[in-house]
Amino acid sequence: MTARSYEDAKEVARANLAFYRAFEALEPSQMEAIWLNEPYVKCVHPGSEMIVGFDGVMASWRAIFQHTQKISFSVHDIDVRVQGDLAWVTLTEAVETHFSANERGTVVAATNVFERRGGRWLMVLHHASPLLRRVGLEAPGESMPGGEGL
Repeated sequence: MTARSYEDAKEVARANLAFYRAFEALEPSQMEAIWLNEPYVKCVHPGSEMIVGFDGVMASWRAIFQHTQKISFSVHDIDVRVQGDLAWVTLTEAVETHFSANERGTVVAATNVFERRGGRWLMVLHHASPLLRRVGLEAPGESMPGGEGL
């Protein structure tokens, strides 16, 4: 790996972390700053259809934020790949939401794609798919795969 590709991968990892921090903050303006404002951006939230275009994607985030009291993430199995001005991150999200006292969280497989624009890595795709395993229901002694969380 060249020094430049290593630096690119670090910058993409930081952009990916900024996405999850914006998500946890439940602040639309922070989320807007993460995304590239283009009609071709796309988002697939767990269990929903693909949303296309910056305005539609931002409307979906505002709706999620409006109906969420608190959300937190621990991410695992992170893999960052960079090819020129395009990069993708695959990972597993352990998500804890607080919609009700009975909510325990979920595990999600996610792909985040970034495009370098004006020296910044901005998100162009977030695709999250629920996994069948629930957080807190692992067998005794089993933990989430991967390394440390955020």
